Amino acid sequence: MQIQEGASCGGAVVPFAGAAALTLSGSQGTKNVAVRFSDNAGNLGSCAVQQVTLDTVAPTISSLTLTGLEGRTDKTAQVSVTLDVSLGQPADEMRVSNLATFADANWFTYGSSQPWNLPSGDGNKTVYVEVRDFAGNTDVGNVSIILDQTPPDAPALQVIDIDSDGFALDQDEVELAWNEPTGSDRYELQKLAVGINSNYATILNPGAGTVDATISVTEPGYTHQFRIRAIDDIGNVSAWSNVAQALPFEPIDEIYMIEGDVSRDLYFSPSTGIFSLRPTHSYNDTTGDTFEENLVLDSVSWSDYDYSFFRLNSALTLRQLNQDSSLVFDSFFELPSSGNGDFGSDSNWVLSQDLIVDATGGRHL
Repeated sequence: MQIQEGASCGGAVVPFAGAAALTLSGSQGTKNVAVRFSDNAGNLGSCAVQQVTLDTVAPTISSLTLTGLEGRTDKTAQVSVTLDVSLGQPADEMRVSNLATFADANWFTYGSSQPWNLPSGDGNKTVYVEVRDFAGNTDVGNVSIILDQTPPDAPALQVIDIDSDGFALDQDEVELAWNEPTGSDRYELQKLAVGINSNYATILNPGAGTVDATISVTEPGYTHQFRIRAIDDIGNVSAWSNVAQALPFEPIDEIYMIEGDVSRDLYFSPSTGIFSLRPTHSYNDTTGDTFEENLVLDSVSWSDYDYSFFRLNSALTLRQLNQDSSLVFDSFFELPSSGNGDFGSDSNWVLSQDLIVDATGGRHL
């Protein structure tokens, strides 16, 4: 047989073999190989020419990227990602593995974008990629991404005075504060007004670094329940916090009838304010006609104590007590008299009291 590079047959006649080695010349590209066979008598058969492609340049991986469902390439909360492969030199096939040995990988037709699943468990994940051409030339690369599926701890929520004005709530707003769990990027704050709402509704989405909020309310007199949860930068969501409960209150305007000597206990919140005594005095003159006098006795500052008022003879007393019932002080208000007679112990008084706190109000404890 004869075998040589070129478009025609020639060269030395060598013994027949089922396979023969031939070194091609020159640079890569299309080459002609000519071959013909002879019998034992030396008779030569026809010449056959076959084209082959000499490929000595390996495919090259220029870039590898793993993208999570969140659109990020550095971190993901899901095991399902997208693998993107860019080549500097073309390839025909590829294989992908979470193992550097490719022990579990099979070759398949090259594609620039492939779905891929990371192994479970938080931490840095590396994916290995190998490409090859039909000539068997290969290139190998790898790319990493962080898998983070651990949510932040749930915050602890409380109703608390955050602006140091002495009040954590009134009829218009509730002040809330919470701690900032490690890894928190933002929060979801929800509210439910008991007796009005059937389900919690999101009312605020504070950002990172925010640990308190003043919430406006439109349902004073109804118990409000609040809860909050933390969300990290990749979207992992914590459990809901404890439920913080508050009762935004309506301004107080109550009327007490004082007939003779009487005492009443008063319990109010918030913790500071002005207690104003505004009585109305009714009496009959000598003709039997009824008159009313609207009087302002006085006012007294108050704080977080228990109070009672009582009348003895012509004096009205507001008594302030500690929680253990020990006396703090008495405030005395002299009930007036007029030229028509003495409005003292035998007179009927209507006592109306207003609680004014920053032009808002208070509530019963």
